[in-house]
Amino acid sequence: MNSKKNILIFFILISVLSSFLVSSGVSFADDRSYTIPWANINLTVGDDGTLHVKEVIHYHFFGTYNGVYRDIPLKSGETVENIQVNTSGAYSRYEVQDSKNGKRIKVFLYDDTAMTFPLSDGEVDVIYQYDFLQLVKFYNDVAELHYQPWGNEWEVPVGRVNSTIHLKSEDGVKYWINPPYLLVNASWQGSDFTVISKEIPRKEWFEVRMAIPLEQFTSTNGGRQVDQNGTVAMEKIQADYTSWINFQTLLYQFLPLVMLLSMIYPFYIIYRSWGGRIFHKGSFDGNLPERDPPAIVNAICGLGISRNVGDPGVDGFLATMMDLIRRRYILVYNPHKDEDTGIKLKINEKKGSTHLKSFEKNVMKFVKEYGKKGTVYLHDMNENLDKTHFQKQYFDWRGKVIKELSHGKLESLFMETDNKGLYIYGFVALLGSLLIMALTFKNPIQGAKYSFYTSFPLIVVAGFSLLMTAKVNGRWTDEGRDYRARWMRYKKHIKDTKNHFPDSEELFNEYLVYGTALGVGDAITRSSRITALHEEFSNSPLYVLHQSAEYKYFKYTLVSFMAAYAAMQIYLTGGDGGGGSGGFGGGGVGGAGGGSGGGGGGAF
Repeated sequence: MNSKKNILIFFILISVLSSFLVSSGVSFADDRSYTIPWANINLTVGDDGTLHVKEVIHYHFFGTYNGVYRDIPLKSGETVENIQVNTSGAYSRYEVQDSKNGKRIKVFLYDDTAMTFPLSDGEVDVIYQYDFLQLVKFYNDVAELHYQPWGNEWEVPVGRVNSTIHLKSEDGVKYWINPPYLLVNASWQGSDFTVISKEIPRKEWFEVRMAIPLEQFTSTNGGRQVDQNGTVAMEKIQADYTSWINFQTLLYQFLPLVMLLSMIYPFYIIYRSWGGRIFHKGSFDGNLPERDPPAIVNAICGLGISRNVGDPGVDGFLATMMDLIRRRYILVYNPHKDEDTGIKLKINEKKGSTHLKSFEKNVMKFVKEYGKKGTVYLHDMNENLDKTHFQKQYFDWRGKVIKELSHGKLESLFMETDNKGLYIYGFVALLGSLLIMALTFKNPIQGAKYSFYTSFPLIVVAGFSLLMTAKVNGRWTDEGRDYRARWMRYKKHIKDTKNHFPDSEELFNEYLVYGTALGVGDAITRSSRITALHEEFSNSPLYVLHQSAEYKYFKYTLVSFMAAYAAMQIYLTGGDGGGGSGGFGGGGVGGAGGGSGGGGGGAF
């Protein structure tokens, strides 16, 4: 699988997650805000089925607001009449508007009796009263009150909802509270039934369903008649809903264990890619582990978590150039203090290039192109570097390094295998963790928060798996593990010049060349300044080059060229780099979550 494509997938999915979090209510600092600490809902069921509703919504405002609104959705045949609005804590006026799905009540709030200054900071009770007609259903055997004291269209969560339903009697009444995990307490006080909820998040609803004996009504004019038996249908719907809630609860409690166990898989694949042995020290005597060219070492052991084993990087290109300087195929001249020419490179014509490898000749050719008569000023080279031209030269060099490795070197160290399992795991785990996050974000179901929190480490492991598909696209042989282990010990050794002081300029140059190939060249020069090595080897051509501003700019330019290329390839080729109804039930009896009322509101 292409590693750049994996990176693209990873960041696209992370972007989706970020968008979800923003859309789900993760808000940023604003100059105003409000909360709804509580709401009191009183429902009085009339003799004829008319439902009188009184809502007291308690707002706490921080900043200036013009008012609030309340949306009351209406199902087919339902109507609301006798709407009245009062406020406590602010002066107000209101207007009722027809909306697409029902009625919208807009309440304008003011600080003064003249109603000229909008409300600023404070606590306000907004009291809505209205009659709901055609809401209560009269079946052949029972009457049904199916009502949402709190709907899923509110802008902010509510701290608690206290609902009281006034009936003639509690005798023979059956009730159900949906969803049960939002319930704190439900109790009878005579003929009054009181329900207290927990905090209700945004996008959540809370409803009461009651089966009321027909004897409590004298007529059916305020409700609607349904020619079927309602009790059995209600019980079936509620039993199905309870089973669904229980399943979700069990699922969210079980999911974290599954997610945690699944994280073992990618590490097992990585462990297997190392032949069953992660830690392998390898023999090391302080000398160069192998006489391989630095480009080969970089291709096999270089940095780059998403780069294939056997694929060289820019560090390998730079290390090849430095190795040519070390071996005096390219000469470095440091300008005198009174000269303003900067670092000068010169092709050593006396050495020739007969014995150079093909990829080393590529670097020689690249340097020559930017000079005259074999002399190149690094400053001028930086000025004239062309991105497209360098990319062409780089990929030509890269292809020849890979070809060199294909002559048996790589196969003896690393055996390519199919890594689709790790790729599929990473993709599925990443997508699954984002889906779990979406389903459990602020979800009040018991156990949901554990699934939500567990999805974070799963995202990290999934992303790591996608990036690592390139590194574990095979298995290290015993020889390969020893090879890599010896180079890793060498890398650690040359970084610490304080304790491993090179006793000659030749050895110091070797450190710089192979340190660059292994991604620690800069660390070596930093360490040399601390240990005063730079004083002893200050005339070393490689040290002069590596410490120069021209070289640092040259390296930065090459790295940025290749980063730009990778991004463009991903973009161009996709990574080929080189209150409502519903719920359970149907018919005359509405499903769970399909109660009337509900709706929502906000502030403006």
